Amino acid sequence: MASISNILLFGSNESASLEMCRSLGRNRHHVAILRLSVSKTSAEYSRFCAESLYLGTSETSVGEYLSRLKNLLSLQRFDYLIPVDNLACELVYFDYDGISHLSKVVGPNPQAYASIRNRHLALGLAASAGLEVPNAILVKQQGQPPNPTFPCLLRPVFPVAIIEDEPQVFSERTINSAEGLDAKLRDDLLRCDVLLQVPVTGERIELNYCAIEGRVLGMTMTSCLHNPNLDGNSSYRKSVEASPSAVAIVQSVANKLAWTGFMTIECKRQADKLYFSDIKAFPAGSTTVSAYAGVDFSKLLLAGLNGGQSPEITIPNRSVYSRNLRTDFLGLLKRMAKGLKLRPAAAWLGSFRHLLSGRERFEIERLDDPLPAIRQFDGLIGSFIEKLSLRFKTPFYYLVSPKPDLKTLKKTSSLLVVCQGNINRSIVAECLFKARGFTRVRSAGLLGMSGRMPSHQAEDFLAKRLRIKAAILRSHSVARALRELNGEVDLVLCFERRQIVELARRFPNLKGKLMLLTELAGEDKGMLDIADPHGKTTETYLNIFKRIENLVDKIAGISKSSS
Repeated sequence: MASISNILLFGSNESASLEMCRSLGRNRHHVAILRLSVSKTSAEYSRFCAESLYLGTSETSVGEYLSRLKNLLSLQRFDYLIPVDNLACELVYFDYDGISHLSKVVGPNPQAYASIRNRHLALGLAASAGLEVPNAILVKQQGQPPNPTFPCLLRPVFPVAIIEDEPQVFSERTINSAEGLDAKLRDDLLRCDVLLQVPVTGERIELNYCAIEGRVLGMTMTSCLHNPNLDGNSSYRKSVEASPSAVAIVQSVANKLAWTGFMTIECKRQADKLYFSDIKAFPAGSTTVSAYAGVDFSKLLLAGLNGGQSPEITIPNRSVYSRNLRTDFLGLLKRMAKGLKLRPAAAWLGSFRHLLSGRERFEIERLDDPLPAIRQFDGLIGSFIEKLSLRFKTPFYYLVSPKPDLKTLKKTSSLLVVCQGNINRSIVAECLFKARGFTRVRSAGLLGMSGRMPSHQAEDFLAKRLRIKAAILRSHSVARALRELNGEVDLVLCFERRQIVELARRFPNLKGKLMLLTELAGEDKGMLDIADPHGKTTETYLNIFKRIENLVDKIAGISKSSS
């Protein structure tokens, strides 16, 4: 009888986690899921999920989160830890020695992981394996980018990176103008190198495999048929016959890296050529269609780790389909809403012919494991209720929440000014407060994105009003600002009432210290919220900044008279 293993799936990859949980659970392994999101995923409701775990997010600090993780691993003694998304991989490899000492990490060695997480290095690896690579220019941090031809694809070198004890998530974007390029570089280039690439069009193809020390155990080639969110995730996939050249590419990559674990190589196919797009070091969304086609990666890999490797590589010989029905349907609604036409619906309904022929499987809906399908809308319903609640709760909370004692407000009081991204409203307010003699002022953003430059509009306003070179300023997340202040804040100023509600929820210790900037300035009628000008006209930016300046002047007068 095969040995039973204690397995921890780490991360918030719903589709892959659910398929792996079902596969391993059917083989009587004990499978636990440790998510990084606040809300449960449908995978955690599977009858094959033995345990659902949550340690919080890494918002407090990466060091504290990893300490909790290692404490969990030392207490529960998992045989295998499998990271299933980018953030989980980054956390594991940030302290690989400490974590791998407590549990076997199902993944590559740190050197191999470093080679593929860096997209610039991955381009060279892809070319050496026989893939076509797009023309790309590496722009180093603090460097000056060339004048690209538009449209161009701007890709941060890292999808996720841990910088100064907090995770930073980076996104790629197609850029169509010099203004768009400047805005994106202000977001990313100070935090990591970026690639400027020529966009490649074509059918999206995924080369999926699992391996142990470079030996490929199983491999599939899948075609992504529907991409409703245009974010690299597909809601409808088809397994296609793996060409000899595709098999050779997979074997070359695995061998060069002595790879252990899962990998997905994303490509675009034009005619008979495969152009490299990206690479992932964890089980991706193609796990379900691969298993349906006859290649159960998690089962193959675990058997191999336990000493039961097959002498031959497992490759499917039939074409099947897999659909995330929820995401696919929501994507259809978006397409119909844009064009108000029924043609997309007709094409979508026609695609279900494969279900009738027995060649299609749903990712979530299964008769022998129904609860994930029933609970898959929890997140959407919860998000809707939260937004609805926020709309009604915000004015109420604003009225009943405890207010700071303004009698103690002085220019030496510790102030934290908070907006959404800390590149417009709060950074301008911080500088204005300091120019009016306030000596202990910080600003921060609710988005977890430290290290960004202020917007051009904020930079121009501060240069004209205060002769400040705002280009040297950098954004901070609220969590980071509070850590650096050791929580010693007298007053937290916000621009919108919903920000007060969110801060009170995320940081309960701030209750009684939260106030609107307009409220502190003595305004109690009219528009109390100051909207975010991000993405609006230059005139809108200027009007918002002037209003903030007037409010700071009023507050400076109040603090002067109370000193």
